[in-house]
Formats: sequence, structure tokens, C-alpha cells
Amino acid sequence: MKSIIEKIFYGNLRPNDDINKYAEKEVQEMLSAEKKLVEVLSEEQRELYEELSIQQSICGGLENLEAFRRGLGIGIELMAELMNRADINE
Repeated sequence: MKSIIEKIFYGNLRPNDDINKYAEKEVQEMLSAEKKLVEVLSEEQRELYEELSIQQSICGGLENLEAFRRGLGIGIELMAELMNRADINE
């Protein structure tokens, strides 16, 4: 079995790959609603909507990255605290 470091290094550990399968129904509903909306927009409105969608995606990605960083930091702090307690108890 590969170590976690090797999985990350070789790109085999990507927690976000399966993220849509947990909300598949909701994603399909969102896509359906978006399709209906785009069909009734003028060309100028579609371009504006596309620009908005791109910016929302960028912001969402940055928010996800920050949440990942914070979560990872909390996990590392927790691990360090637990290891420190283990050293004290020995």
C-alpha cells in the first residue's frame, strides 16, 4: 500500500473527484434550472450571466481552498496535540 505522501505526490489522492456523486440530484436540478434560465436570456444577458458564473466559480474555488487549508491545519494541530500527550503519558 502506498503511503499518503506517495498518493498525494503521484496525484492519486483527490478528495474532490467524487464530490458531485453525494449531491447528484441537486446538481442535476441546478443544471436543469440553469439551462431554462439561459434559454430565456438575451445574448447580452447570457454573456453577463456567463461572466457572473465564472466569477462565482473562482470565488467558490478560493473558499474551498481556504476551508481545506484551515481543516488541514486543525487536523495537524490535533495530531500534534495527541502525539504530545502520548509522549507525556509514556
